[in-house]
Amino acid sequence: MHRFDPAIAQAHDHLDAGRLDQAQALLRRHLQRQPRDTAALNSLAVTLFRQGQYESALFYGQQAAAIDPHNPVYLETVGTILGQLARPREAAEVFRKGATLVPQHPGFAMAISHALWDAGDFEGALAASAEAVRLAPDSPGVHAAHISVLQNLGDLPAAETHARMALERFPRSAEILQALILTLNYSAGVRPEEMLEMARRYGAVLTAHSPAEPHAAARHDAAGPLRAGYISPDLRRHSVAYFIEPILEHHDRAVVQPFIYYTATASDSFTNRMRKLPLTWRDAGRLDPTQLAERIRQDRIDILVELSGHTIGHRLATMAARPAPVGITYLGYPNTTGVPGVDARLVDAITDPPGAEPLATERLIRLPGCFLCYRPDPDAPEPSAGPSLAAPNSPERPGPVVFGSFNNLSKLSDETVTLWTRVVNAVPGSRLVLKFAQADSDWLRQRFARRFEAAGLNPACLEILGKIDAKAGHLAAYARIDIALDPIPYAGTTTTCEALDMGVPVLTLLGRTHAGRVGASLLTAMGLERLIAADEAGYIELARQLAIDHAARAELRTSLRARLRGGPLCDAARFTRSLEAIYRELWAGRAQ
Repeated sequence: MHRFDPAIAQAHDHLDAGRLDQAQALLRRHLQRQPRDTAALNSLAVTLFRQGQYESALFYGQQAAAIDPHNPVYLETVGTILGQLARPREAAEVFRKGATLVPQHPGFAMAISHALWDAGDFEGALAASAEAVRLAPDSPGVHAAHISVLQNLGDLPAAETHARMALERFPRSAEILQALILTLNYSAGVRPEEMLEMARRYGAVLTAHSPAEPHAAARHDAAGPLRAGYISPDLRRHSVAYFIEPILEHHDRAVVQPFIYYTATASDSFTNRMRKLPLTWRDAGRLDPTQLAERIRQDRIDILVELSGHTIGHRLATMAARPAPVGITYLGYPNTTGVPGVDARLVDAITDPPGAEPLATERLIRLPGCFLCYRPDPDAPEPSAGPSLAAPNSPERPGPVVFGSFNNLSKLSDETVTLWTRVVNAVPGSRLVLKFAQADSDWLRQRFARRFEAAGLNPACLEILGKIDAKAGHLAAYARIDIALDPIPYAGTTTTCEALDMGVPVLTLLGRTHAGRVGASLLTAMGLERLIAADEAGYIELARQLAIDHAARAELRTSLRARLRGGPLCDAARFTRSLEAIYRELWAGRAQ
């Protein structure tokens, strides 16, 4: 890099400050004079990448790497761009070349792990993340990334063991605390009090690095519309979008003026549809937590709602900076955040019954009925009769019953595997169909099937389906199951709503925590309390009884969609009015 060149130095100042158009212009002028300046070519690739011009970025990045193939920085740039272009196998190969140049650097091992994960090579991704830990045992971030891989592979015991070990070594690491917190949400043995303690520890570490600053002063008459800001990286085809889009659409603009702070960089049809709503949209994916907090202060937001909790892409550090008078956590995470600056958490009386207050650092605000409002997919196919009742079968001459679940792999705990095995074994002739994205990997599918076999399930009774890209195809796969089973201790949410919309009854167990009680809240809102079990024995008996009650299942297959879509879970106008009333109440009581 020719740092002595004033134009290049100025271009880097622009790049560091986020003035990307100015940086690009200076770099292009410089390259007209020195077209083989590899550092300038790489800088232009980085600039274009940050502007979302990925194909152009790849062109200049590959030029730099071709001229100087032994520079690991240029290989890192090319691999990163290839990953963004959904070419993960090529990205992994580029990162492998980089790893040969700097074999002791963990960054390439982690990059290889991410790329292989995206390519569906989960065995390779696990090996690469383990190699990164070996190379950088003193890096909390590397440990946290490895824990995430273990968790996403459904190896929750290993994830928890590694996280607890890492926390002993790095007791003040926000990354390790968060990795452990996320893992413990899926653990049946963890005490809620420990979750609270870990959340408090995380909040203390976070605020030590992100002290709160004064938010903007109140800027309007108390009777005027409130400015409500929503922070999320998940406003795309993601579970969060199915529940937040109807709220954004139905806000009464005379009561609430919605602002969106979208903290991801990728967009899809969901994103583009929400951008067109009458609201203020801020693309905040390239803003750090401090910059985002300042943007929110400039917008003079009254109510700030974060939709991620401790999940990937969150901005809890922004919340800790308290850029708005009232901070709320909602929807995307089933537990307390532990973060000062988050004043309230939106729940309901089933997910968080009276008495749950001591287990949250936030004030629990209970919405009337269920705390969720669902938007069914408009392209969903018509519900089918289900495999046991579809022709040539019928309620009078049914076929074998098929249980199933389309929940993600992280929710399929050892306790869930044991419980579902007992369910299938209690219903002679029944089978279990599972679907999760990682099942396209033979290695992972066989690994998971062995868990069921070890729990006592005949391998012939288990079928595992992989990812179906088209949403309509995914929903059509519900025709392959008669009864959906909710996992423990972390129940489904979107999958439960999808199943019900496709006419598939869902059995759930009333858990001890919010995560384990969402299914009960959804079913109660549907008037289906009879599908909620108080304990595992009751869960198995409910499954057995519904399996033999073919007439009841036939009636549910034809009535559940209308019951869902015509009921309170899909009444977005009513739900949003209740939410706005809560916002107004919190605003009025902000100084108390």
